[in-house]
Formats: sequence, structure tokens, C-alpha cells
Amino acid sequence: MAYTLTGPPAEDGLCRYGDPTDWFGRHAVHRARAIAICNNCPIQRQCALDALKDDNTDGVWAGVFLPGLRDAAGLSLARAKLVEVAARLEHATEEHRRRAENIRAALRFAAHRAQGRNSA
Repeated sequence: MAYTLTGPPAEDGLCRYGDPTDWFGRHAVHRARAIAICNNCPIQRQCALDALKDDNTDGVWAGVFLPGLRDAAGLSLARAKLVEVAARLEHATEEHRRRAENIRAALRFAAHRAQGRNSA
């Protein structure tokens, strides 16, 4: 889950450590960066389910780019991909979960260290 227009991401999402521009930017480089982060996120499945439930239309969600209402066909395909992501990750391996948790722990550590340097 990325930053929405109404608020911050879920506490456990890796997107909370990134630049919101990556999830909602128009340039492919931003989207590619967001997708790479999403594909290693411990809450990717929940993000896909939330994006479907909330009827999101724009941005990168769970590693899937939603092109907006102007591209109805593309949006329909993207929503189908979100369903696939949620189904695939429903039975994610323990190795996948551990890897995602380790990545999150490393990002928290790095963010904490950076915050300490900025407040000194």
C-alpha cells in the first residue's frame, strides 16, 4: 500500500519508507522503483485486497500499476492482476515471509539511524 490522497500507508508497509512520488509519479522510473519495493513487502497481499476493496484507480498498489479511469481497459487488467497477486500470496512460503520481514527490519533500522543523525 502506498500513500493515498487521504493519508499515510499501513504501518507495516515498506512504502512508508519511500517517496510518495514513486507510487503516484507519471514517470516509468518511479513506478519501477515502487513495484520493486512492493514485490518485497510483507503486506503485499493485504495491499492488493485493500486496493480492490477501496476501488483505487491510480498509482502502484501491491506491485501493480493502476493507470487511472481514462484507461478503462488497462484498469480492468490491472485489477485482475491485483486479484492474482492476492491469490498467489494467500499461501506465501515461510521463506517469502521471513525475507520480507528482514527487509522491513533493515529499513526500520536505517530510518531510525537517519532520524537520529537528523535530530543531532
